[in-house]
Amino acid sequence: MKQCLLLTLLLFLPVGCSKKNKTVEEVKNVNLKTQLKEPFTINLSKSREYLHVFKLTDIASEVKYIPLETNDLSLIGNRYSYPKFTKDYLYIDNGGIIMQFDMTGKFVRSINRKGQGPGECSARDFDIDEKNQLIHIFDNWNLGIYSFDFEGKHVKTLRNPFSDMSKADNSPVHMGCDKNGNFVFTFGNNSGKMEYKYIVTNREGETLYKCPNYIKYSINEPKGRTRQFSMPFFDFYTFNDCYYYDYAYNDTVFRINDDFSCTPYYIRNLPNKKTLEDILKRDAGIIQNSELAGKNGYDFCREDNKYIYIYHYQYPVDNNYKSFLSRFDKDSGELLENINVNVANNWDGGMDIELSPAFQQENTLCMMFQPFEMQEKLTEEHFRNAEIAFSEESEALRTMVNGLKEDDNPVLMVIKLK
Repeated sequence: MKQCLLLTLLLFLPVGCSKKNKTVEEVKNVNLKTQLKEPFTINLSKSREYLHVFKLTDIASEVKYIPLETNDLSLIGNRYSYPKFTKDYLYIDNGGIIMQFDMTGKFVRSINRKGQGPGECSARDFDIDEKNQLIHIFDNWNLGIYSFDFEGKHVKTLRNPFSDMSKADNSPVHMGCDKNGNFVFTFGNNSGKMEYKYIVTNREGETLYKCPNYIKYSINEPKGRTRQFSMPFFDFYTFNDCYYYDYAYNDTVFRINDDFSCTPYYIRNLPNKKTLEDILKRDAGIIQNSELAGKNGYDFCREDNKYIYIYHYQYPVDNNYKSFLSRFDKDSGELLENINVNVANNWDGGMDIELSPAFQQENTLCMMFQPFEMQEKLTEEHFRNAEIAFSEESEALRTMVNGLKEDDNPVLMVIKLK
């Protein structure tokens, strides 16, 4: 247990920084995007009051809707991802098949076919290398990388680059493509034997970097068994062609450098946190789940040109999660705390949105709405009573909704952030 506590403490220590971390007060009036080189601290509040409530006009500079074309080849099921964009196209993972639409929503093609034959694969994850006009699909079955051009032609297959690793470690969760076309893989399992947090390879499968997983835990259960745990609860995101990642039980958010090593970017300080030790004790039966009620936890982060968005939550009391979003201004150091993740659509009176890191790509937020949901919600009475900032856009939305069929493909709502 002492070893577990020591490792937990070590986890929260920033790496590679010998100077005192800056606080929010110290970074006010400093342009963090260009001047701040050291990790800074964002002190979040334990208050559960809504200190600020978002409306869509607070965060959006542009809102548009893209009805995705519906035909026999383009039907989108219930298992789909939020889209990834290039200059001319958007791509959606539709249950393992990557579908390509143009920016008006017209269906262009399916990139891959499911199967285990030549050039066939099923997407566990995918990413786009727009510089080289390639779509890379991380196969769910054999862990190979299948590369296609923008016309859907299979260009190359990179066989499993992890075949020399043990099965306990051979569990990459996500794959991304960096600005130079290299592949970044993240790892996670609950075996306690995960050796790496992430691995970077080039397009030939040669390993460029392995980031060791120093944090391994074990705890003695009451019945004498030992529970081991490696930390799989992390998230990657990209901003300005740079990768960032965070752990669910770590205060530090890291930046991945050009040499693929990582350094602390900022510290998010959330009071009364649920710790990894808490989870180990709960899973081992030492404490009850109810004893964690009211504690706070991290739920990923994102950023755009102006803000850092930190998603967090309060552990459920009576099985009801309370989710919050805190927004940190990079230029001024101002923090708007405990913002409800639900945002009222006062832009055009359309569907309200739920802010989530899963929906954000760089400076773009995306939502997918089923036609029947929009028709049930966006009635004439709704529009009469709604707060609307842009009446012409509201009228265009009403016209679009009236033209939808109940079994059409989803409508993509694209929000450009300020």
